[in-house]
Amino acid sequence: QKKSQGGCKSCSSEDKFLKKAKMVYYFQKELEITKEQLDKIKAIKIAYKKEKVRKGAEIDLAKIDIYAELYEDDIDLEKINSLIDQKYAAKISKAKEMAESYAELKKVLTQAQKDKLKDLWVEAGKKKICPLSK
Repeated sequence: QKKSQGGCKSCSSEDKFLKKAKMVYYFQKELEITKEQLDKIKAIKIAYKKEKVRKGAEIDLAKIDIYAELYEDDIDLEKINSLIDQKYAAKISKAKEMAESYAELKKVLTQAQKDKLKDLWVEAGKKKICPLSK
């Protein structure tokens, strides 16, 4: 029998990372999180958000450039393919940054804290709510 992973099934992996960090803040008393841990988590979250904005802008600019090229009478496929490669390279980088940030967040927590957080996440999934969606 497969154990429920809990949480919100409709959230993107980016949303899940940010919500997991938010859950740590929200349940810091139950998780017995120290100030030092909170400071580390805050730094990880801020760095992630900044990189998410940078990569999002790169993706958006690549989309604009692709559409601009498609409006031309003589379409340069080599240039468009290069722009598509840039766009998806930024998406890959963005996904890797999220995974790295998630791993860093987990390193900050003790095993007992991770277990408790997982229980809280699963409990939210049983109630079919998105943790801290309010």
